[in-house]
Amino acid sequence: MHEAAIARAIAASLRDRALLGRPVRVVVSGGHTNPADFDAALLEHLAGVGPPIDVALIEVVHRPDEMRCLACDRTFPDTLDACPACGGPGMPGRMDETIAIEPLEGPGS
Repeated sequence: MHEAAIARAIAASLRDRALLGRPVRVVVSGGHTNPADFDAALLEHLAGVGPPIDVALIEVVHRPDEMRCLACDRTFPDTLDACPACGGPGMPGRMDETIAIEPLEGPGS
């Protein structure tokens, strides 16, 4: 699973940015058909990397990707079934996955 590699990269970023032990939001865009399964696997892998990461301090958020309408070329959120402008079908505007880490206010911040 690629979640293990993502967890290692997130752990390294948390260490490098002095965010271990602080609440953070992991923002995920693209690349997932089942966000709940991804989140569970990612948090499981994060809990297993060293030094230990308190996964209770990690919030995983999925942002909708954009679709590009094949009929009128406008963009719209992938949460919609069809283009709101013309009703045409959409094609994913980006197939890759992006991960961002945002520090949050809270214990240890």
